[in-house]
Amino acid sequence: MKTTTTVVIGDPHAHPRYDNKRFYHLGKAVRVLEADRVHCVGDWTDWPSLSAHKTEREMREAHYLKDLNAGKNALGMFDEGLEGHPDRKTITLGNHDMYPDRYVAKNDPMLEWVIDWDDVLFREHRWRTSPFKEETIVSGFVCSHYFPSGDMGRAQG
Repeated sequence: MKTTTTVVIGDPHAHPRYDNKRFYHLGKAVRVLEADRVHCVGDWTDWPSLSAHKTEREMREAHYLKDLNAGKNALGMFDEGLEGHPDRKTITLGNHDMYPDRYVAKNDPMLEWVIDWDDVLFREHRWRTSPFKEETIVSGFVCSHYFPSGDMGRAQG
């Protein structure tokens, strides 16, 4: 019986002020481990420009395109470290991943086709996505980003 190796990534928060080399090293570690699958439990992106909880510095430096490019670059660095292995990448979107959609809904519905959570290009990087708060079964474990419920039979993020 072949065992399956799954690497679970929690809340990496690609951010314009953080060095994305960590995503390359994470991808490389997944490759070295010869993992069959990778699952991120959300918050691949941080989106500080769209956060309601900005620090004073983030308010001064807020820029959607900087946030977007940090997320896109993190996906590219991760893939570079993976060198094409594994091909099974999934993510259950987190609350930060959803900031673009929330911002549009709350502030300017006219931006609906301009700002979107998938501007980061998860699908182009061959990630299968699951909606925020959805429980996703990954290698026999139930994962979600939010609302741990202990022994109530629901996912613990």
